[in-house]
Amino acid sequence: MDGETALKFVRSRNAEGDEGTDIARAIRQQKILASLKSKVLSPEILLSPKKIFSLLKTTQDSVETDIKGSSLAVLSRRILDAGENISSLVLSEEFLYNPPKSYLYDNLYVFIPTGEDWKQVHGWVDCVLEGGICNPGDFVN
Repeated sequence: MDGETALKFVRSRNAEGDEGTDIARAIRQQKILASLKSKVLSPEILLSPKKIFSLLKTTQDSVETDIKGSSLAVLSRRILDAGENISSLVLSEEFLYNPPKSYLYDNLYVFIPTGEDWKQVHGWVDCVLEGGICNPGDFVN
């Protein structure tokens, strides 16, 4: 899929049924990122200095970050060292509530934490980062 089609795919909000939700949109975005990761970590890219420099230039022109160069180098090294051991997690819907549109939320479609604050989410994230077995149901009241 070319870049324009990929953007339409990940940004679409007008699909019918479950595909029109923000959760479905996030899943589509993750699919594109996983595909991009596979491509970037392929031998075709990693063994071509010209392609690596082109990729770095494109990234620098397209991504705004406050990560310093030295930290970025460490992060890049860790990503390369991880290889296929990179994983992603999605915040379970058990942690979130989608209230009806109202003036409280500027009439926007929003998610708020089910526990009225983010402590449950923080507990789950801490568990994940520590490498534990982190069942979302264990953190939701």
